[in-house]
Amino acid sequence: MEHVNAIYLRALAAGLQVRVKPPYDDEFVPLFDASSTAMAVLLRPSTIVNPGAWQFKIDGSDDAP
Repeated sequence: MEHVNAIYLRALAAGLQVRVKPPYDDEFVPLFDASSTAMAVLLRPSTIVNPGAWQFKIDGSDDAP
Protein backbone atom coordinates (compact mmCIF):
# COMPACT_ATOMS: atom_id res chain seq x y z
CA MET A 1 0.00 0.00 0.00
CA GLU A 2 1.36 3.40 -0.99
CA HIS A 3 1.58 6.27 1.49
CA VAL A 4 -1.36 8.63 1.16
CA ASN A 5 0.99 11.57 0.46
CA ALA A 6 3.47 9.64 -1.69
CA ILE A 7 3.18 12.06 -4.62
CA TYR A 8 4.34 14.96 -2.43
CA LEU A 9 7.11 12.95 -0.78
CA ARG A 10 8.43 11.93 -4.21
CA ALA A 11 8.31 15.57 -5.31
CA LEU A 12 10.37 16.60 -2.28
CA ALA A 13 12.87 13.82 -3.00
CA ALA A 14 13.16 15.08 -6.58
CA GLY A 15 13.93 18.60 -5.34
CA LEU A 16 10.60 20.12 -6.33
CA GLN A 17 8.89 22.81 -4.26
CA VAL A 18 5.88 21.58 -2.29
CA ARG A 19 3.47 24.17 -0.94
CA VAL A 20 0.94 23.79 1.84
CA LYS A 21 -2.27 25.61 2.70
CA PRO A 22 -3.03 25.24 6.41
CA PRO A 23 -6.62 25.21 7.63
CA TYR A 24 -8.15 28.66 7.97
CA ASP A 25 -5.51 30.18 5.70
CA ASP A 26 -6.12 31.60 2.24
CA GLU A 27 -2.73 31.09 0.64
CA PHE A 28 -0.30 28.30 -0.11
CA VAL A 29 3.16 28.77 1.43
CA PRO A 30 6.37 26.79 0.89
CA LEU A 31 6.33 23.66 3.05
CA PHE A 32 9.54 24.55 4.86
CA ASP A 33 8.20 28.03 5.70
CA ALA A 34 5.09 26.55 7.31
CA SER A 35 4.68 25.21 10.82
CA SER A 36 6.12 21.88 11.90
CA THR A 37 2.56 20.60 11.95
CA ALA A 38 2.54 20.85 8.16
CA MET A 39 5.44 18.41 7.95
CA ALA A 40 3.70 16.11 10.42
CA VAL A 41 0.55 16.13 8.29
CA LEU A 42 2.63 15.26 5.24
CA LEU A 43 4.61 12.45 6.88
CA ARG A 44 2.13 11.03 9.39
CA PRO A 45 -1.40 12.21 8.62
CA SER A 46 -2.95 9.58 10.90
CA THR A 47 -1.48 11.38 13.93
CA ILE A 48 -3.22 14.69 13.12
CA VAL A 49 -6.84 15.55 13.86
CA ASN A 50 -8.56 16.35 10.57
CA PRO A 51 -5.58 16.03 8.20
CA GLY A 52 -7.90 16.63 5.23
CA ALA A 53 -8.13 20.29 6.20
CA TRP A 54 -4.53 20.72 5.02
CA GLN A 55 -3.94 21.08 1.27
CA PHE A 56 -0.70 20.41 -0.58
CA LYS A 57 0.41 21.21 -4.11
CA ILE A 58 3.55 20.86 -6.17
CA ASP A 59 4.86 23.98 -7.91
CA GLY A 60 4.62 23.67 -11.65
CA SER A 61 2.23 20.72 -11.61
CA ASP A 62 -1.30 21.09 -12.93
CA ASP A 63 -2.21 17.57 -11.80
CA ALA A 64 -1.70 18.04 -8.07
CA PRO A 65 -4.37 19.77 -6.00
